Amino acid sequence: MGTGRSRIALFTAALLLSSALTGCGFDDDDSSSKTQSAAAAAAAVADAPSIAPTTDPTPSPSTQEPTPPSQPTQAPVELPPIVASVIGSATVQWAAPQQKTDGSALQNLAGFTIVYGTSANNLSKSIRVENASMDQYVVEQLPAGTYYFGVKAYDAAGAESEMSNLMTKVIS
Repeated sequence: MGTGRSRIALFTAALLLSSALTGCGFDDDDSSSKTQSAAAAAAAVADAPSIAPTTDPTPSPSTQEPTPPSQPTQAPVELPPIVASVIGSATVQWAAPQQKTDGSALQNLAGFTIVYGTSANNLSKSIRVENASMDQYVVEQLPAGTYYFGVKAYDAAGAESEMSNLMTKVIS
């Protein structure tokens, strides 16, 4: 490397298998009461009396208008089921490298870059962790899917390590 920069040694990272589901306030234990409440509301609408228009009982023959037919009661509307969107998180954990690729001690570590995406060949998102003493980070608000994560270390001069082995996390 003719740039004068030392390379940081490759290090390992791990993905903790923690997943937190959040979303639309949907609770499986509460679903039957929500369904019953929706059914009761639909039944109340169906049982409500219909009001037919009235006419003057003694209209004059020249101004008499026909009485419109009364409207039939509508059947209850079937509501779609409540679907909760799955949102999860992944905890990425790593061990900081201790040496450069030449074997010398690493003394100017500045932070880490977490790269991730939904394909091992397209890690299009990144998070810069500007704290060399951190050894884990929680990536939140991940929609359902399979995610691939890698971590790179960088020093004060901006030199980066090779990426760690990829880790995989499924949010379902």
